[in-house]
Amino acid sequence: MALLCVCVKKAVLEGPPDKFNSYVTLKLQNVKSTTITVRGNHPAWEQDFMFETNRPDGGLIIELWTKGLIWDTLLV
Repeated sequence: MALLCVCVKKAVLEGPPDKFNSYVTLKLQNVKSTTITVRGNHPAWEQDFMFETNRPDGGLIIELWTKGLIWDTLLV
């Protein structure tokens, strides 16, 4: 079993600060983790995540989302 450590730092988003209320999701195999939600166009999450996996080459999916009134929008 391998241990994968990921640190989500910060981002610079183009657009007005009040447009973004963003968070990051990390998916590895059947495990999904999410950062806190941060407002503004320069979000800084500074969060660490650890995943236990028996397939470290299985692919880590990282997505950047912004919260909406009805649904969230995928940014990257």
